[in-house]
Amino acid sequence: MSEWEKEFEKNLTILEIHARTHKPVKHITNGEKYETQLLYEILTGIRKILNKIKNGTLVELPCKVGDIVYVVSRYYAGDWEVYKCKIDNLTIYGKNTFISCDANTAIFGKINFGLNVSEIGKTVFFTKEEAEQKLKGGVE
Repeated sequence: MSEWEKEFEKNLTILEIHARTHKPVKHITNGEKYETQLLYEILTGIRKILNKIKNGTLVELPCKVGDIVYVVSRYYAGDWEVYKCKIDNLTIYGKNTFISCDANTAIFGKINFGLNVSEIGKTVFFTKEEAEQKLKGGVE
C-alpha cells in the first residue's frame, strides 16, 4: 500500500469514527440540511469500494446497457460496414467481458453482435466517426 493510500485509509477511519460516535451535526449546503449519518453512509460506501479494489472484485465496465456503439463488421461475409448498435447485455465470463448489442438493418432486419470488450478500438467504437475512420483505414 502506498503512503497516499495509508494516509487516506487513516483519515477515512477517523472520519468514520467521528461520524458514528458524535451526535448529528447539521450542515447547510445549497439550502439543504445534511446530518452526520449521511456522512457516515457515504464513508461506508467509499470503504466498500476500496475493499473491492483491494480484493480485486471491483469490475470497471467500459460501457453500460443502453449505450450506442458502432461495430465494423462483414455481416454474413458481405462488404465491410459500420453498424449502429444498442447494447442490451454485458456478461462477465471468467476474465473476459462480453457485449451483446443489436443493430437494425434494411437487408437482414434486426441482427445481434456478441463481442469481447477487447474489440473496443479495433472493431467496436463509441462514435460513428471513429468507426468510419477505421473502415477507411482498412480492417484486419
